[in-house]
Amino acid sequence: MIRDVFKSTVRWLSVGWFWPLVILALPNCGFQAGVATQTQNLVQGPLPHSAAVFCDIEQALTRHCATETDKANGIRLAAGAVALTDGSASNVGLDFSADSLNRCGGQPEAVSFQAAFPTGSLICLNDTVIGTTYPDAKAACEAQCQDVFSPSGAEVPPDPQVVAFCHDHSKPSTNMPTSPAFFAGGCTDAGNSNDAFVDPRLSPEAVVWQNLIGVAASGPNGNTLTRTGLSSGQFDAGAVATQDITGGDGFVEFSATETNTSRLGGLSTGAPPDTDPSFATIGFGLDLLEDAHVYIFEFGAIQPGPTPTSNGPSFGTYAPGDR
Repeated sequence: MIRDVFKSTVRWLSVGWFWPLVILALPNCGFQAGVATQTQNLVQGPLPHSAAVFCDIEQALTRHCATETDKANGIRLAAGAVALTDGSASNVGLDFSADSLNRCGGQPEAVSFQAAFPTGSLICLNDTVIGTTYPDAKAACEAQCQDVFSPSGAEVPPDPQVVAFCHDHSKPSTNMPTSPAFFAGGCTDAGNSNDAFVDPRLSPEAVVWQNLIGVAASGPNGNTLTRTGLSSGQFDAGAVATQDITGGDGFVEFSATETNTSRLGGLSTGAPPDTDPSFATIGFGLDLLEDAHVYIFEFGAIQPGPTPTSNGPSFGTYAPGDR
């Protein structure tokens, strides 16, 4: 398997996700793809089959240098988490890895999936299967892949080439949880798609704060920060999230409830704990200043914006409640 995973640890001050950036490799030319009529390799366990696992399963022998249509309609593999929250989906993923760019003269490769990326193919099983029959959700996704791509339909045991292909080209979909490694109630007891299930991956993740200094967390999800002490005129109070972005794309969002106070939040690199509440430790920050203007700071240094103010070059104004 060829895998070139870029991982960078990021500390943020608001919403976050976790997901892997997976680079897929083609099987050898002797691989044959078939159409499965039943799923015999996937062990679903006894009823109820109400636990849901979503899998990214690549179609065999379809990877190619992306066309203009692919680039217009596909979704970057690294942008799966963002695509989930903005409602984007496509059966074509775009691989911008170094290997793919080298093979395609600086252009991405198009990766075709069995189901829309980044949502993934749904499999339904008993929630005891993960952890007993299968050590993790990836193993279950591989079994599902084996049933889809066996040369003569669902073949038990599967052809060794199919086993190798599915090991390298199937995995849990973007933002699937790891403990437990399934969504309870994502399927009906009979093992069908549950129309009442709301996929939690489609909504941004509420922040979980740590290292609170001079602030208090409140609100329904505890992700509202309020300064608890008197103003000193300095950025000397704050907190850092427990979540990291370890690969791929993500974003942070926050809003201000008023324009006559100042706050700065954003993304930072490095490993927690962060016990320095100054804004100089925020690598990429948005400063919502008390003059109702937005400024951008990188490690404490203001970045030039198009709108001059008495406080420096800003990037326009903001109003209460703006995100």
